Amino acid sequence: ASLRIPGSNSTIGEKLEKYNSAVQRSEGVKSSVPVQKSRLLSSEGVASKRNFFEGSAPSKAEPAALRKDNLKIPGSVTSRINLWISRAQEPAKE
Repeated sequence: ASLRIPGSNSTIGEKLEKYNSAVQRSEGVKSSVPVQKSRLLSSEGVASKRNFFEGSAPSKAEPAALRKDNLKIPGSVTSRINLWISRAQEPAKE
C-alpha cells in the first residue's frame, strides 16, 4: 500500500521552475499596484482612534469587586468552580 502522488512524472527541477516563475509573476503584480501614500503616512488617524479604545477599558480606580459583581455566571458554572477550588485547597494525598 504505497502512497501515490499525482503528477509524479515531472521532476523536482520542473516543479521548482514553475514555483519560481509563479513567484516572479506575483512580485510583478504587487509592484504594479499603486501604493497609496496617504495610508502609509496617516499616523494621526491611528492616534486619534487610540482614545476610543482606551476610553472603553475599565479604569484602574474602579475596584475589582464591582467588576466581578457585573459578571453573570450560570449556577452550574459557579458550582464547578467552587468544587475545583475546594479540591485544590485539600492537602495532597499520596
